[in-house]
Amino acid sequence: MADSAPVLIIDDDAVMARSCQAMLRAGGIDETYPCTDAREALDMIRRLSPGAILLDLTMPYVSGQDLLRQIARETIPVPVIVFTGDPSAETAVECMRGGAFDYLIKPVDPTRLVHTVRRALEMTDLRREYDGFRRRVFANEIECPEAFSDIVATSAAMRRLLQYADTIAHTKWPVLITGETGTGKDLLARAIHRRSGRTGEFVAVNAGGIDSQLFADALFGHVRGAYSGADRSRPGAIASAQGGTLFLDEIGELQPASQVKLLRLLEQGEYCPLGSDVVKHSDARVIVATHRDLRALMDAGAFRADLFYRLQTHQLHVPALRDRPEDINVLASHFVRKAAESLGTNPPELAAEALELLRTHQFQGNVRELQGMISDAVCKCTSGTLGPEEFLARLSPQRSIAAPAATSGLGPFANMVQLPTLADAEKLLVEEAMRRGHGNQTVAARLLGITQSGLSRALKRMGIRGS
Repeated sequence: MADSAPVLIIDDDAVMARSCQAMLRAGGIDETYPCTDAREALDMIRRLSPGAILLDLTMPYVSGQDLLRQIARETIPVPVIVFTGDPSAETAVECMRGGAFDYLIKPVDPTRLVHTVRRALEMTDLRREYDGFRRRVFANEIECPEAFSDIVATSAAMRRLLQYADTIAHTKWPVLITGETGTGKDLLARAIHRRSGRTGEFVAVNAGGIDSQLFADALFGHVRGAYSGADRSRPGAIASAQGGTLFLDEIGELQPASQVKLLRLLEQGEYCPLGSDVVKHSDARVIVATHRDLRALMDAGAFRADLFYRLQTHQLHVPALRDRPEDINVLASHFVRKAAESLGTNPPELAAEALELLRTHQFQGNVRELQGMISDAVCKCTSGTLGPEEFLARLSPQRSIAAPAATSGLGPFANMVQLPTLADAEKLLVEEAMRRGHGNQTVAARLLGITQSGLSRALKRMGIRGS
């Protein structure tokens, strides 16, 4: 799997440097640079900003120990892995005290070399990710808003979500996106891909409802003769996503056999097409999404714990629309414009009463349900205004959004010295509902959870004029 920062190999022995490059390349770490003159090392470090450094201790002009001290003195934030031919504990302790991340004994074991460099690169990625996240949080901004332009929202919850997505988009780590059906998990995955700067494709595979054989074929591809009917080779989604992003939707539906294969891909960046024993490497970034509770599935034994913990390196939860009603207005206006554009007509105006009515609905289908409702209303609209009557037929008659819970579990009257009478409280509530419904009794009745005829009788009893 590709790494997000290069590896600098500082060794006066050019043969040794090339050997290390070959071993790292075989392990999927391609971006490496040799430095055979220690006097040039600091300039190369500043220019390349490497994610890890391999440093030989015994070199002419500048020793490895001196260079290690210079890196530490200049507080260059990069893990340094030391090469040494001396296996003694004293040398190891001296290296670690000098600021080394780890040390390797010559001749270098290829497996340990790759493993150690990967750990160093992972630490660099996490540190840079944390630094970027801290900057964005304190700045309270999204650095690249155009990448998220398809996600229409103004709520604080969505802004925090997009800030975090903006921060982690450039990393190589898996991303787990959770949220109810219709919240826009796929839009968020595509936005992260755009923000990542990856040059490869965004390739989506739905893991729900298919058996392990079909999933493996879709993901890994196959070679000719892999199974009956495989008369020619076919690349899978992983190959198509090389240099880009692999998006696996409905990951909670993945069967156990497929979970094992996906885990290998995530841990080692390796896979084999069906019918082949030739190992291939992938640098695709993996993003998965689900509406199910993976932790509950894990506890029930239906989802592998090691896969769950690997996937949740970055976890983003898209809140339900009913939990961010302040987004309904901007989403509704956006969908009106989109629907009118598809019909080639001028967008109708959304009446304030209609917006207030939409805000009372629970939207079990979330943003997708709102979009369908708006599109249907625009198609049926025969005037320049969308009023509440355009939506009443599609809204359930019950009141759907409960009043927000009072602070600390106390009621709204907790701080009042003298309580209002029932009659006063009822009148205030009815007046507020009529104000929010802009005088429309149908909307006000929905806000109060009563019938329109019941509201009409209450208005007459209280002497309040309604429309």
